[in-house]
Amino acid sequence: MQNIIVLLLVLSTAHAFYLPGVRPHEYKDGEKVDLKVNDVSSIKTYLPFRYYKFPFCQPPKIEDAAENLGEILSGNQIENSPYDIRMAQNKTCQLLCTRGNSDQDAKEWRGLIDRQYVVNWIVDNLPVATKINDYPIYEHGWPIGGVVRPGETHFLNNHARIILLYHQHEDGKRIVGAEIEPMSLSGPKCTPPRQPVETGANISWTYDVIWRHSENVWATRWDKYLNMNNLYSDTVHWYNIINSTLVILVLTAMVALVLMRTLKRDFSRYNRVPTDEEKAIEREETGWKLVHGDVFRAPQHPMLFAVCIGSGYQLFVMSFVTVTLAAMGFLSPSNRGSLMNAFVLSFVFMGAVAGYKASVTYKHLKGRSWHKLTLWTSFMFPGVVFILFFIINLVVWHEGSSSAIPFGTFCVLVSLWFCITW
Repeated sequence: MQNIIVLLLVLSTAHAFYLPGVRPHEYKDGEKVDLKVNDVSSIKTYLPFRYYKFPFCQPPKIEDAAENLGEILSGNQIENSPYDIRMAQNKTCQLLCTRGNSDQDAKEWRGLIDRQYVVNWIVDNLPVATKINDYPIYEHGWPIGGVVRPGETHFLNNHARIILLYHQHEDGKRIVGAEIEPMSLSGPKCTPPRQPVETGANISWTYDVIWRHSENVWATRWDKYLNMNNLYSDTVHWYNIINSTLVILVLTAMVALVLMRTLKRDFSRYNRVPTDEEKAIEREETGWKLVHGDVFRAPQHPMLFAVCIGSGYQLFVMSFVTVTLAAMGFLSPSNRGSLMNAFVLSFVFMGAVAGYKASVTYKHLKGRSWHKLTLWTSFMFPGVVFILFFIINLVVWHEGSSSAIPFGTFCVLVSLWFCITW
């Protein structure tokens, strides 16, 4: 009885906690709200670049945010910015900086615009999104610029209207949305016409800050990000699903029809009463009955077969564990890099499943070189993946992309591979 009372007293003093990056933050009026920059990405080239690689306005000191292994593998490079945003304080036409546009700068801007690059920002762990027209549909980031007509003057979106949505909580204000309306305006007074991409021109980077109250609570602020472009994507997905289903049904019906006709012909030949001549001559087995000789024949390379079986089980269990964790809500999108972390760690720890299944299969095939089997299971599939990953990373690093994996991260991956898999 005393033990139960002590346990109840201990439980009464327990407090709930939030995962890192998931805990809500209550802001007071006038409190600074950090706007962080991530990268510059494009769906056309799939090569993201570091934000400050290009001539944007920079803070006095660039500071990198602490990132986990999953964020680094995903190519995220989160850094601070010079934007001054205060809770519930609207601002209009704030000058950030004015920079000259050299020949190299103009060339880079035109290349980014032609390849449809967008800028990715983060406010209170929420990605800044752009609303498409007047529909409740959002896209990640905001475009760097555009072209008036194909082959004509490029213009730069040098003015950002930052719209922040907040929900009033009893302890303060919580940010539940971050939108942006990019504009192209000339000069520090934020007036038309558009800012052209010309050599020698002075580009003034300006911004507005607009705060709006929202009835959405903090727990549902990620809903619109999870349903981005649902007006188009759902239609495309359903079309692909129906198309694939019809193709599978037609192919299955054709194969079943061929098999049924073949089996029916073989059954009629095997079941009929043999004649005197057929009794005198030993009937030769033909058709589907010849398959049993191949089914029970051992493979020529039992070790390679066992390694492939073990690696297949490893991938299957890894996928099952990751999908289960994601379905249960443990891999929240607000906790960046959690999905990639789950993939890497589950793959490494499921090496035990690969070793066990490969050993069982190899023993069933009466194999004896179990020590070689251990080495092949540990090195074959992960080694091939690592070599391909290393070659691709060299290409990405040569292009100067921010998704290139640093050397230290490679050392961490190799350590996980050797220390846990072995």
